[in-house]
Amino acid sequence: MGMSRREYARHRGDMSAQAVQKAIASGRIPVEADGTIDPARADAALRANTNALKSAQARKQSKPRPVKEKAPPSPPPATKPKNKPSKPVSAKTIAEVRDILVEAGAEIPQIDASLTFLDAQTANEIIKAHTAKLKFMQMKGDLLPRAQVEEKVFRMARQERDAWMNWPARVSSMLAADLGVEANAMHASLERHVREHLQALSEPEADF
Repeated sequence: MGMSRREYARHRGDMSAQAVQKAIASGRIPVEADGTIDPARADAALRANTNALKSAQARKQSKPRPVKEKAPPSPPPATKPKNKPSKPVSAKTIAEVRDILVEAGAEIPQIDASLTFLDAQTANEIIKAHTAKLKFMQMKGDLLPRAQVEEKVFRMARQERDAWMNWPARVSSMLAADLGVEANAMHASLERHVREHLQALSEPEADF
């Protein structure tokens, strides 16, 4: 006949009767047919279970733990570039832009309203178009350089002036004979009136 649970606990010395009962319930300690405990069999079973538990724990500890890869650091939030302060636009430039837009027939804001960047861009495109047109006309021969035109106008004006200045000397004698007056007096009168006429032509009145 084997030992009771209390007797086996005293035999072991490291277990209480309650611990022996739990070991029996879990199957770690076998019992005899009469419910008693064979100390030799029970000790062997406990050693085997203890060794198996230690081996399992050792294998678990020796198994390398998976290393979690750290996610790459997220890039810093993109910062919006700071807008550089725009330079103030002179009143003269604004007036020139308005004149160009008005001349081209473009719609512009009221005089007291500020011009937008689109207005300035439109004026710039109009200037480009006018410049290209002028270059094309000059290549075709429809447009002459300003210096050449000024020189030609000056030459024509001088020829016209000389013709008027010489006119009294050519016609004063004939007019004096036709009118029955003294030739020198006629010449002096014609010359005075021609000079006054040329002076008036050289000082035209502004009529804009």
